[in-house]
Amino acid sequence: MDNTKILKYDKLIMSAFPDYVAAVSNGKTGLVSLDNKILCDFIYDDLSEFKTDQILYNDNYCIMRLNGKWGIIDILGNTIIDFKFDEPIRVKQHNNHKIIKLNNCGIVDNDWHIVVECKYDKISYIDFNYIYEIKNKKGLMDLQGRTLTEPVFDSLIQYDGISGKRFYIARTGDRTGIIDSSGKKIIDFIYKKINIFTSADEYFVVQKENCKKYGVINVKNEIIMECEYDEIEVLKDYQRQDIFFHCKKAETEFLFSRKEFKIP
Repeated sequence: MDNTKILKYDKLIMSAFPDYVAAVSNGKTGLVSLDNKILCDFIYDDLSEFKTDQILYNDNYCIMRLNGKWGIIDILGNTIIDFKFDEPIRVKQHNNHKIIKLNNCGIVDNDWHIVVECKYDKISYIDFNYIYEIKNKKGLMDLQGRTLTEPVFDSLIQYDGISGKRFYIARTGDRTGIIDSSGKKIIDFIYKKINIFTSADEYFVVQKENCKKYGVINVKNEIIMECEYDEIEVLKDYQRQDIFFHCKKAETEFLFSRKEFKIP
């Protein structure tokens, strides 16, 4: 056995990526390759009390603590982000960008250049957009960090339709509407509740304020059915290329066909 490849240290903190480990020797931490080559000097604080996913993220960078402050180094020990933060830095990788939390949240590219300044309380990656948050209010930005909406929404829930359309059910106060992926309003904020059905994403079941009944509008904001039903379910018949509306009112149930009843 080649003993030079046996790693013997006070502690070893394994990475999720098996190219290197954080090793602790005499109370100090450094990075060591699996063939026992020292990648960076043992000058960092002992990180053994932290979980792997808090410290070692991938084979290109490592979140470390130096003299009680947190920063980020590459695997050769070069400083990527200065050691000046009181809490561990959080990084979430998304394609060519990283959501990074340095007290507040921002976005950097793969070369750690700032794309979005760290000024947001929270940033979430949702497929092809980011939802950002300031003082409990949410807004939408694109992947280049351009603001699509102001932070005026209490909630933003993404919906991906079968037609490839992407909507966000947006709520502000007690009013609900719908915006598209560019931030454009497509359904007015005049409803108490909006439901979207996967099988027919061009129609929305809505409930008006101070009304317990439901109706249907389409993506053009046109009223299809007035709010007079106790329940409505929208179904798509793929074979007939038709839409059906299963409605309940009191003790009676109805099944309306879009084609038969010439619903646009």
